[in-house]
Amino acid sequence: MSENILLWIALALTGLSFGSSILYTRKDDERFGIVSKYALYISVFFVALTFAILAYYFSISKLGIEYVFFHTKVSYPLKYKIAGVWAGNAGAVLLWTLIIGLGGVTYDYLSSGRKM
Repeated sequence: MSENILLWIALALTGLSFGSSILYTRKDDERFGIVSKYALYISVFFVALTFAILAYYFSISKLGIEYVFFHTKVSYPLKYKIAGVWAGNAGAVLLWTLIIGLGGVTYDYLSSGRKM
């Protein structure tokens, strides 16, 4: 249940980031740009945390969770249990959301003029 709350928080933060970025481009107020940047970073953190929790549930075969129950078995080796995270639609969408979010964070970081 806590994973759902994390995803709802991430969705709200993504909406805040999107709205702030629109206001930043229209009003040219740096405060909106800062809010947009940090809301994006925090939302990607929550998506990554949710993905990590789901991967943990798969690794310990927590079959009380319906998604885990339908996409893994206790007898599977660990690598197949972890691969089960993205075996269904929900896990694949979560993985793509994480990849796109990390891409956005990476782009923001590299375009801000800092060196890695």
